Amino acid sequence: MTDLGAIAPGLLVLGLVAVVVAIRSIRMARGAPVSGARLFAYGAVYVLLLAFVLLADAAWRPVYGYALDALALGAAFALSVPYVAGRVALSRRADGQWVYRLGWSLPVIYLALFFARFALDLLVLGPSAYAGAPVASPSALPPGSVDALLLVDALFSASAGLLLGRNVAVYLAYRRRSAAAPPTANP
Repeated sequence: MTDLGAIAPGLLVLGLVAVVVAIRSIRMARGAPVSGARLFAYGAVYVLLLAFVLLADAAWRPVYGYALDALALGAAFALSVPYVAGRVALSRRADGQWVYRLGWSLPVIYLALFFARFALDLLVLGPSAYAGAPVASPSALPPGSVDALLLVDALFSASAGLLLGRNVAVYLAYRRRSAAAPPTANP
């Protein structure tokens, strides 16, 4: 049995991430300001979080796991860019600020991947998945767990690829649309 005090910090971090993911998802669906710097910064955060998670798992992770993650990230990115490009709606507010909306399908996909990853972690490792101590070696895991945890990390890589693809597609659509739009006078 895992002590609640041992897993509370991990669950708190997970809860905060879930809140951020939910807020960002709602903003994407309702409308979020377009900013190249913000899109780039969010992309950098996704990549850094993914790198942190993958490097934290280095003790038990087989090398082919990194190839699986690269494939998941690349495939999700390649699918996301045209999908988002066909669904992004750009508009300009009265103050001249551009806003993008993506509808509800993408946020639902992001949230589903986030919670699928969480559920698989709990299924494979139980509550100790959030105790903060990394897995020391593959032998410390139950049989078959390495493959399941590689799937968990591949889901995270796919999520990062979807988010990076979304940012690229939104930025490209914004560049095309803003270049073609007449300038507005700022009050």
